[in-house]
Amino acid sequence: MRARVSAAMRHAHEPRLPCSFERCAGPSTLRGIGRRVGHDIRRDVGRERARSVTAGRIKAAASCIGLAAMLALCVGCLPARAAEGCQHLVARVPLYNDAGFLNIAASINGHAVRMIVDTGSEGSLLSPEAAALFDTQRDNSTHTVVQGTGGMGRIVPNVIVRSLAVGAVEFGPVSMPLSALPATPRTEPGVEGLIGGDLLSRFDIEMNVAEGWMAFWAAPAPTMGPNMGAATEVAPETATGTAPGATPAAVMGSVPGATMGAGCSGPVGWRYIYRAIPLQATARRRVIAQVQLDGWPLQALVDSGARSRIVADRAALRMGVSPQALAQDPGGVTTGVDGHEQPYRWHQFHLFQIGQEQEHAPVLTVAPIHDRVDMLLGSDWFATHRVWISYSTSTLYVMPSARRGG
Repeated sequence: MRARVSAAMRHAHEPRLPCSFERCAGPSTLRGIGRRVGHDIRRDVGRERARSVTAGRIKAAASCIGLAAMLALCVGCLPARAAEGCQHLVARVPLYNDAGFLNIAASINGHAVRMIVDTGSEGSLLSPEAAALFDTQRDNSTHTVVQGTGGMGRIVPNVIVRSLAVGAVEFGPVSMPLSALPATPRTEPGVEGLIGGDLLSRFDIEMNVAEGWMAFWAAPAPTMGPNMGAATEVAPETATGTAPGATPAAVMGSVPGATMGAGCSGPVGWRYIYRAIPLQATARRRVIAQVQLDGWPLQALVDSGARSRIVADRAALRMGVSPQALAQDPGGVTTGVDGHEQPYRWHQFHLFQIGQEQEHAPVLTVAPIHDRVDMLLGSDWFATHRVWISYSTSTLYVMPSARRGG
């Protein structure tokens, strides 16, 4: 029997890949997109133009990311203290943003390491060096096909990690494929792999890059149907009936089709206006949100492992961005986990929208994405937002960060 494991390794301003992980006897498949954890940039095209576009326009665009003052009355919103009764904080750990690589401290069989947090990867991954140094055992029942940017795959072995701990969270024992990451940041201790959706989806996760922390929340098993309704905006003052200017308890947005019992459907402790955006949760533990780019609806993979937001070249072509226009943009070449080189470009679009939040004149990476999604929401987007991914209700809760991360 063949198990399929789509793995995603992203990179800085280049494309990266998503991963799925499913264990079974025989080889698994790690499919990726090729923009994953750091693809080496072999050459930059139009570096001076890139500086003028990115330093000037991206900075200006970032300042335009704001919260639209449009409030929808939330039916069934409850104070946060109700949620605290059913959502339990398991661990809160430091979250580091090293040149766009979002990573956390972990321990592998008792040895301190850093691991990339990769919500776009279906499976987790361990470096061969860590496997050799940290007393892992070969998993002879499972192999994984790692597929990178070029859509080419290669079979890699799996090992059994007895203990993979993040704060108070223990993921082990777990079978992990072995593969070197194309690029990693310089950290102490070093980055030795990534934690993907196979492990992250055991919890609801909260990420605040600007303030430098990540939380793991245990939630009760949901009772829900398909959750693909319209995004909901929640204002504590509106939802709870508190007078404007007061400081009410945080509230949760109720999303059609998703219920976790009374008062369990939302982030704990959020005291400002935030959005509840339905997610399409795939069978391989990836989460996809609908966004709009220049008025076109796109399916965007929520992908903290990608170091930038990436638009699929085929989606850009569908939107009317011609290959000739892209050829005029600055860019370069990147390498994925499969060793295959892929070109990328930085292109300025007119308007990016998620929920009711709009960003004008965004400069986004355009590159091949060998996946069904149209776009990746990478770490640059995470850096400017407080994000709660509810795997239990297939909902993305988001609001702009109080402090903008870099």
